[in-house]
Amino acid sequence: MVKKLFFTLLIGLTAFSCSKEEAQTVTKMEATISFLQGSAEKSSDEKNWVKLELNGKVSADEWVRTGSNSVAKITMWNASYFLVKSDTQVKVIELAEGQKFAMKVAKGTVDCSVEKLKTSGSYYKVMGPSMVAGVRGTEFTLATDSEKDIVSVNEGSVWIKRNVEADVPEEVVESGKSAIVYAADNEKLKKTAKTKEDWKIQVEEKKEIEKKLPKEEVNALKKTEIKEEKKQETKPETTTTKTETKEEEKKEVIENEMTKKQDEFQEKETKKVDEFVEQKSKEQEKLVKEKSKEIDDIMDSDLNTDDLLSKSKNKKKKKTQ
Repeated sequence: MVKKLFFTLLIGLTAFSCSKEEAQTVTKMEATISFLQGSAEKSSDEKNWVKLELNGKVSADEWVRTGSNSVAKITMWNASYFLVKSDTQVKVIELAEGQKFAMKVAKGTVDCSVEKLKTSGSYYKVMGPSMVAGVRGTEFTLATDSEKDIVSVNEGSVWIKRNVEADVPEEVVESGKSAIVYAADNEKLKKTAKTKEDWKIQVEEKKEIEKKLPKEEVNALKKTEIKEEKKQETKPETTTTKTETKEEEKKEVIENEMTKKQDEFQEKETKKVDEFVEQKSKEQEKLVKEKSKEIDDIMDSDLNTDDLLSKSKNKKKKKTQ
């Protein structure tokens, strides 16, 4: 009886343990490269990099980096995506079901567009070295370099706070406003801050923030507009379209060359006909002149003959008389 009870209890504990593990399991998702211009790569260790292609996949714990004059659009769920802009490196920290997403921006600039999150457990966080930004549905840009993080909100609102271990307050950045957090300020505040108020981040109008930045950084903060074409939606269509385009271009070149040759031939033949007509016209004109001269000569000859006959008759008359 004791053995039976112990065995039943062991099964119950095992079942409880399994169900607890299943409940805690979070299904990981993959994001998709839905637009790609230039070059982009991904890596799981920042050492071995693999080239990304259109419709390629990115998952949690993977790095993504872009080259110069490049941009990669990475779509997570429905209409939510982020653009990894030129010379940027990011890491997808979390990407799971239930609209849970977290990303670290090591350097460069990202544009984020997030649809309204559906549940209280959903979140979308973007972290720079000096700042953390979170949203529930908005469009914003986060740019970072070795000295500072900048957030600029295009639509909706974003909460931000300093990326430090201390208990710091959150600030809300509304549409049309921006904020800058300097790494040096964070280090200084770690030593001098006494209250939460000391950690507050100053939120300003975009124009005021832009006055403090170099022109190239202001340009980087502007939202990047991309024009996606149907041929970029799937890889097979892209390949087919390129092949068809090349064939059409080749066909057009051949047709243009044939048309050019036909025009040249027509021009030569027309020239030959014109020259022939001109030559015949000259010959005809010459012949007419020659014939006219012959006629004139004959007429002159006839006139002379008539004159001689007349003179002969006159002589005969005189003799008769």
